Amino acid sequence: MASRRALFGLLSAVLLAGACADFRRGPSPDASADGASDEALVDDPVFENDVYPILQARCWVCHSQGGPGEYSAFLMTGDAKADRARIVNLVSPNFPEGSLLLLRATGYDHLGGTVITVDSPEYGTIQGWIASLPAATCP
Repeated sequence: MASRRALFGLLSAVLLAGACADFRRGPSPDASADGASDEALVDDPVFENDVYPILQARCWVCHSQGGPGEYSAFLMTGDAKADRARIVNLVSPNFPEGSLLLLRATGYDHLGGTVITVDSPEYGTIQGWIASLPAATCP
């Protein structure tokens, strides 16, 4: 009986841990066909006016249709709201510096090399925007 309880406890812990894990299996089931969640289609003036122009200037050439990065998780369409809906999946408000968006932009595991340096105003703008987003429910 005690071994059944232990097995049940272990199984419960594994299932709970898996619920918050990021297995990189693609968009969540509530995401639309283009990978953007409907709830992410929000008005975000900081993103649209401050962050998006940086991404357009630094990332558009590769991360748009026809570019070398068009098959990555980061594809820009030219529509700030739709692109924001995808981009929020690449950030971590709980740890902005560890966000995939900032890691790649600073050259970490990025085929395009460094496009934004950690000490640049652009990095600070993007980092500040990420930090201002609601904290994720899973750490």
